[in-house]
Amino acid sequence: MTYSAVVGGPAITIPGLAGAGALQTDGSGQIIALSDESIKDLIEPIKATLDDVAKLQGYRYTWKVGSGVNAGFESDFPEVGFTAQSVQAAFPDLVNTKRIEQKKRFVKIGDDLQPIYEEYKELVDVPKLNYSTRGLVAYLVEALKDANARIKALEATQADILKRLEALEAK
Repeated sequence: MTYSAVVGGPAITIPGLAGAGALQTDGSGQIIALSDESIKDLIEPIKATLDDVAKLQGYRYTWKVGSGVNAGFESDFPEVGFTAQSVQAAFPDLVNTKRIEQKKRFVKIGDDLQPIYEEYKELVDVPKLNYSTRGLVAYLVEALKDANARIKALEATQADILKRLEALEAK
């Protein structure tokens, strides 16, 4: 499988690169995502609350060597994020299953790149869960908007109670 990466200019094709397709960045290296309404169907608002977000569990982890993730660039350097299972508990529509692409997958063992399929078949021959980080960001923003609306309602209630208390104390 071949994917393209666009880094502040024309696409760079990288055979076997793990990913979802074309990656594009602006001149400063920020990832940009094509998202214009004119190219979308079935646009409908989503809802999320902090209770939904509270179902998420963040983790610090490293990738298993030979897992086929990161196209052979596994390391002991810890990453921080979510498991697909954690995301699935809160936002099941963001999670799907796919097999890890086997073609041109290698793992770095010492200074050598070794093909992973046969040696690590038990790790990569089973479909793996994955989730949409773009979708997760949308749900997190909606949860913050919901929390903000609740805070404003509580502040209005508190102001009304204080006003009534002051009126009672003035009598």
